[in-house]
Amino acid sequence: MLHDILSERESLVDHAMDAMVETDAFSAKLQQFAWLGDDEGVFRQERSFINLMLGVSTRIERRYIEASGADHHAQPGEILFIPGGADLYCNWTKGGGRVLSCSFDAAAICERGGLEWRLPSFDLNATLGLRNPYVSAAMRRIAEELRHCSFTSDLQIESALTFVVLELQKDLSGLAPSREKTSGGLSIRQIRVIQDMVLAGDGRALTIARLAEACGCSPRSLASQYRRTTGVTLREFIAQARIAMSQRLLLEPGPIVKQVAYLSGFQTAAAFTAAFREATGMTPSAFRAINGVATH
Repeated sequence: MLHDILSERESLVDHAMDAMVETDAFSAKLQQFAWLGDDEGVFRQERSFINLMLGVSTRIERRYIEASGADHHAQPGEILFIPGGADLYCNWTKGGGRVLSCSFDAAAICERGGLEWRLPSFDLNATLGLRNPYVSAAMRRIAEELRHCSFTSDLQIESALTFVVLELQKDLSGLAPSREKTSGGLSIRQIRVIQDMVLAGDGRALTIARLAEACGCSPRSLASQYRRTTGVTLREFIAQARIAMSQRLLLEPGPIVKQVAYLSGFQTAAAFTAAFREATGMTPSAFRAINGVATH
């Protein structure tokens, strides 16, 4: 997290790279950090930045230099998001732990997914207290992908980051629904389980029965509670996640359509083609042709 701190006392922050995946749109790093003593510094990156603290023992306080209420220090949770170009002052105590760090071009990621990045003016201090289990689940999926890299890791990570970007846009635009458990709704833990399994995209048939078993409830109860909690149906979310993942995979010349279908969670190529046509109005092959992807 703090490897880019603009501080004259860099020797007090040590880190080792566990894994890294980089493209023109993002950089994802899983690192072990050791804060060797109390120190302070200013963090700045030109691209947007988000990280997830994984068992970090140090205490870090932060505030934006240019934001109103700059005298206020905030103790971060496990997620830290910094908009591109912002100067964040941090001070920390001795400690250590593993950190997932992602810098990304939000506009480029959205454009590649056929989406639009629109972030209205907002108080920078709003990013200091983000509590979003959806973002947390997606970031944990990225960390898991970095631990077990494969030839599709860049696509898997970009797909998860697309989800993160859209959630951040909703949160900072004041459009995100309440994440608290309501009467008859799902707990944050159950939402995290669902997000992890859906975003895993491990090729196994993902059914509501499997999700319900993992959440400890019946399929019927899970479906109704998920809609009550999030405002969308569980089937809609699964379908959207599968199509978004398949689009990322189709933009690569390597995997054939049958492989894309399997990696996106479809049981057959025919079922994948039918779902893809219904969602996009074209076949997977036509999508590749329009985007200039040559296949072998």
